Amino acid sequence: MSLWSKIKSAFTSTSTALSTVTTVLAVVEPLVESIATLAGADSTEVTTIVTKINTYITQAQTLAVSGGTVSSISTLLTSIATDLPTILDIAAIKNCSKISTITSIVDLIVSELDVVIAEL
Repeated sequence: MSLWSKIKSAFTSTSTALSTVTTVLAVVEPLVESIATLAGADSTEVTTIVTKINTYITQAQTLAVSGGTVSSISTLLTSIATDLPTILDIAAIKNCSKISTITSIVDLIVSELDVVIAEL
């Protein structure tokens, strides 16, 4: 492979990765809102975590669109994947049937973020 091909490949893969980040975050954002609703958005602790996660999502989307560094985006995605499961610990869930739904959504999001982080 020529040097030019390697350089071109590096830019193409970064562009593709950033596009993937944008797409995944567009799907994750409404799922986080669903978690907030299911977990009891009236809980101050849940609201605080969801707000923080939404801030990370917005920052990562902005960086992905503006061509931010992969390292910065990866750090934000890791923060989302780390903070999101804490909702399970603090959520005041009155209906036990909701815990499995919330856990499934959290697991799905964390799995998707892990894949994206690995691809960056």
